[in-house]
Amino acid sequence: MKNFYQTGRTLPLVMTQAVVSGQLLQIGKFIGVAAVNGNIGDTIEVALEGVFTLPKTPADVITQGQGLHFIPATGVVDAGGTVLFGVAATAAAAGSTTVLVRLVPNFGGMTMAAETAKHPVHEPEHAKTRQQVERG
Repeated sequence: MKNFYQTGRTLPLVMTQAVVSGQLLQIGKFIGVAAVNGNIGDTIEVALEGVFTLPKTPADVITQGQGLHFIPATGVVDAGGTVLFGVAATAAAAGSTTVLVRLVPNFGGMTMAAETAKHPVHEPEHAKTRQQVERG
């Protein structure tokens, strides 16, 4: 197709902070991993898809398949992080300092509040009482 530009697995992005190769970062709604070191204003390739070993808060226990958050200022995966960005490819025990993460581009830097609003928890139909079903 004549309007195809590229796959988008990596993109050249202008850095808003100094980064080191392998660092998890957020620029606008893009969340990815820096391919090389870069300073503020540099344009570097950022991987937006893939599976990466990333630093995590040692106290956190992570299960395989768990949605993960991070703290943008530090680039550390943290249960108390504010930005949803990926899924744990493997479990990580308390005391470990890294976790294997699959980046999920469509999360798009969703905050925890936005995540809850977009995906509210609802009781399944089968969990309703007979009176609730009769009322509609």
